[in-house]
Amino acid sequence: MTAGASIGYLVLMTGDRLDDAFLRKVREDHPAPIAQAARRFQAANGDARLTEAVNLVSTLVLTLGTVSLAWCQYRQLRPSGVQHWHDKFQRQAPVLGDWLGAARAGAKLAADIGVPLSGLEVALDGNGEGRLAADLDELVTLRNRFAHGWASWATLDALRALEAYVFRASQF
Repeated sequence: MTAGASIGYLVLMTGDRLDDAFLRKVREDHPAPIAQAARRFQAANGDARLTEAVNLVSTLVLTLGTVSLAWCQYRQLRPSGVQHWHDKFQRQAPVLGDWLGAARAGAKLAADIGVPLSGLEVALDGNGEGRLAADLDELVTLRNRFAHGWASWATLDALRALEAYVFRASQF
């Protein structure tokens, strides 16, 4: 399964909760980092569930960024978002927004030159009409609010918001 297609199958919601059977499929069919994060999320209860949802978001964005960075490195290409990631890496650790910027930049370049990037060129830049990119931006924003203490970790509404955006982002 391509990375872009895996986004489309990452999360399935049933009511307000993520579907356990589907998360089991994620654990079996997706790259180890995403599968492990899905496993931890599925096993978590209470406040830990929100923490693991945030970790799942981080893992998804880091994985997409890594795929894009590797693709660009292999082709000796440095679109602006990838160059920004490399410049940032020389000074300090890139943040999630930098990883997402690298994923988007590689996807856009792949779409522009017509060379496949594990499906990311379609999912992040192609005929998704920008919704996936917007949903990933919102996921990173929500994750940052929780990770940096700007919002309460213990609210059910916060978990539902994260789950809803992960679900929407996964529709490709």
